[in-house]
Amino acid sequence: MSSESFKSLLKREIKDASIYSAVTFSLPVINMLLIPFYWKVLTPTDYGVIAIVGIIGGVTGVFLGLSIDQYINRFYYEWAEEDRSIEIGTAWLLSWGSSFLIGIISIPIIFLITPYLFPKVNFFPYIFLGLLSQIFNSLDVVAFATLRIKR
Repeated sequence: MSSESFKSLLKREIKDASIYSAVTFSLPVINMLLIPFYWKVLTPTDYGVIAIVGIIGGVTGVFLGLSIDQYINRFYYEWAEEDRSIEIGTAWLLSWGSSFLIGIISIPIIFLITPYLFPKVNFFPYIFLGLLSQIFNSLDVVAFATLRIKR
């Protein structure tokens, strides 16, 4: 490996690390700056609904996608080079299929359970929209894992 290729590799890694660091640190700062806005607009009940949606999203998030992104990270370099695209495609289809299937199954189940667990919170629109958000957020995990491993 020549010195020039090492320098270009080092520059690329520094650039990637600085982008990652900037995004990682900027999101919490932006959220903190939005707190006064939240205090003016949201009621204590709204905070409770947001917390409930977060709890339900955390529980369903464990099952959505089945952590197939870890499968890609673990086995990518063990697959034969000609089989990688097939394996990744299969992982994407399995992850997306499980996200939609488990998501579609979880919506009516949580709709039936919500009145017993959280009697003062309506399922529609907040918990329903939170579940949809969790389902759609689970779709990008495998894509990002693929981009990361190919980088």
